[in-house]
Amino acid sequence: MKRWCWIIIGLVVTSYVWAVDIGSDTAPSRFATQQILNDGDRIAGFAALDGGFKLSSVAVTGIFDSFFPVTGVIDLNGGTLQLNRDLVLHEVSRIEFIGDIIGNYFAFDLAASSSCIVDLDPDIANCQVSLLNTHTLSNFLVSTDWSYDDNYIATGSFSSGFGPELGVFSFTESAITFLTSINFDLGVFALRWHPSDYLLAVGLQSAFAELRIYRFNPGGPSLSLISFADLGSHCTSVAWHPSGNYLAVGTYDSTQEIIVYSVSGAGVLTFVTSLNLSPNQYVYLQTMDWDPSGTYFSVGLIASGSSPTLRVYEFDPGTPSLTLAASAITSGKLVASTSWNQTYTQYIAAGSNSGDTIEIFEFDEGVGSLTKRFGVAVPNFMYSCDWVPDGECLSTGKNPSTGEDLRVYAFNPVAVTLSQVSAFESTSSVYDTRWSHNGEYLAASGNGALLSVYQHPGGRDNIFSNLFLSLSSDVSLKNTSIVFSGNSTINGRGNSFIIEPTAQIQVASNSSLVFTDVTIQGAQGTNIALLDSTSTISFDKVTWIQDADVTFSTGHFDVISEFKMKGNGYQFNYQTDQVSTIQADSKIILDKGFTFNYDPSIDSNSLLQLTDNSSTLVMNGATLLVSNAGLQLIKGQLFVDDISCITSSGMIAADGIIFGDGISAANNLIVHFLADSGIELTTGFLEFQNLNC
Repeated sequence: MKRWCWIIIGLVVTSYVWAVDIGSDTAPSRFATQQILNDGDRIAGFAALDGGFKLSSVAVTGIFDSFFPVTGVIDLNGGTLQLNRDLVLHEVSRIEFIGDIIGNYFAFDLAASSSCIVDLDPDIANCQVSLLNTHTLSNFLVSTDWSYDDNYIATGSFSSGFGPELGVFSFTESAITFLTSINFDLGVFALRWHPSDYLLAVGLQSAFAELRIYRFNPGGPSLSLISFADLGSHCTSVAWHPSGNYLAVGTYDSTQEIIVYSVSGAGVLTFVTSLNLSPNQYVYLQTMDWDPSGTYFSVGLIASGSSPTLRVYEFDPGTPSLTLAASAITSGKLVASTSWNQTYTQYIAAGSNSGDTIEIFEFDEGVGSLTKRFGVAVPNFMYSCDWVPDGECLSTGKNPSTGEDLRVYAFNPVAVTLSQVSAFESTSSVYDTRWSHNGEYLAASGNGALLSVYQHPGGRDNIFSNLFLSLSSDVSLKNTSIVFSGNSTINGRGNSFIIEPTAQIQVASNSSLVFTDVTIQGAQGTNIALLDSTSTISFDKVTWIQDADVTFSTGHFDVISEFKMKGNGYQFNYQTDQVSTIQADSKIILDKGFTFNYDPSIDSNSLLQLTDNSSTLVMNGATLLVSNAGLQLIKGQLFVDDISCITSSGMIAADGIIFGDGISAANNLIVHFLADSGIELTTGFLEFQNLNC
């Protein structure tokens, strides 16, 4: 029987990071390279940044307090930037990645070269991660995993005699907190949580009962042994069937390298079937993974001659049996990790120790084949790989020496390629990387005795509060959602603000957003949305261009000068229960082919109001569509240009469209017909109640 032995010398160093000023408030200084801001760092009053700046992680708040404009790349990296002065970008500058901005009523002036607020490819943006939190242990880690609800993280240590080998931690964005542990005086080689319960499968170094099932009780917190199996050698890999009813196990036993157990709801193990590989090929650490159907699992093996080291087995619980379905990698390479894509289910990622150390294989169950589709030659041993649940990102962990040890790749399932997006140097091996079930977090562990959690900045809304954003060219918003809180303004300075299909703008509760001197392009669906009845959006010299129908279901809008609505063949569906206004000396223009659909969520005909006689509605070959709630327009003026249509769903005159109120001439809606124009009433009622006309 083979035994593994390690001698570990550990040194734990505690470091403290204080906030620092970049530059000073008394003497000018110029910085040619990009400046990195850690939490609390401040760009001082006389710091001139020619190389831009970057927030170091999603958990960082940096402060901008400089009198000087900034040139270069600005990367908020999902963190928070606080403005203590106006932030003016000079040529040539661009936004690399967005985050939160606390504006404090200061301006953020974009340069003409800043043509895109987020310029990352959508797949890349979705795979971008930043360090969120870390926790230092007394022992280096070989395995880590998330509980089914992502509230807890379990860790397993490779070495014995340096503290507890099994630990459980609670997780929030603000902290990783130790809860409970077990000291085996044996190395933990593998662990995985049950897919829907607080059961934890643990694989141990050879001794007795190398496979164990524990139940975690958050209320204790505690770990209780439920069941175990004596394997006669190291338990090197464990993988739960998607149903949670079976557990695939890899061993270092030459008589049964692969075993499948059934697991009861209470966590009791029962042997089902096993395989004796010939020639002997031991299962490497944590290299087993099921396909989402639970029919197949992948496994990585230690090389033995030319025998394949990546294999897929079919599991038949009825027989029960394990049958080789496909195999690959026969070049004597050790396969140290496998991960089955849970969305693009034909693809398996494999990490190895030489050549293309990251490889993507396509599994064809019909012909029983594994075909290599892509490979990346990253130096050194690739201990870990894991697909994010949506299948679009792949994390990898390797040993140090050359290049970054933790990497995240964006996966293109059409071209079947990987593009590196994020990379982090840990100075120690990264033995395991695991995505949370919600796909928002990535846990990594290794022999640096450090548990690290990373976060997708692109997975969160970005908050802009009390900010005056100004454009110097046409600007596209891509791959992000921005929530404006407080009182904010977007000043286009005559340029276009283009909302791409991958982007969204929202206005928070008790907040307002003013668009001024801008053309808004790409409005569709709810990509410009107000979050509740207290949210307000205002239009001042704005052209609104729709690419599809728009639904406006909450909050209200105010027109405070000119608001031109365009989009031939498209509707603006006014479905809120709030009052929107066309203010004094202001006008709303409905352009040719555009439809304004008044369809409020309550039975009210007075939710669109002209506030005085200088308020104007212009119909330029447009359609006004009114639900059976009806619509009454008083005060102000209606200009009709070209042939415009009015359609009412009301069955009686009182539920139709009413001009004036029949009570006061001050409430008359004055109608002006320009040359060759007219109103066509297609259905329903249109009633004039103007006095003294």
